[in-house]
Amino acid sequence: MSRFDKLNAELANKRNRERELRAFIDALTTSSLILDVWDEQLWRLLVLKGVVWRDANIKFEFRCWVVS
Repeated sequence: MSRFDKLNAELANKRNRERELRAFIDALTTSSLILDVWDEQLWRLLVLKGVVWRDANIKFEFRCWVVS
């Protein structure tokens, strides 16, 4: 039964990744290639997290989608 649960979890993970990737592709195809205004939806799709350091630097971690 644990193998079944593991496979179910992997399937759910792949479906979530597919949904995120499709949303990202949709956002890119509907937006222009040159951003002339701030696009918050695109920013939220691209950025996974941001860390603000004590010295006022900010480090952003961007999403990385791997299509297999």
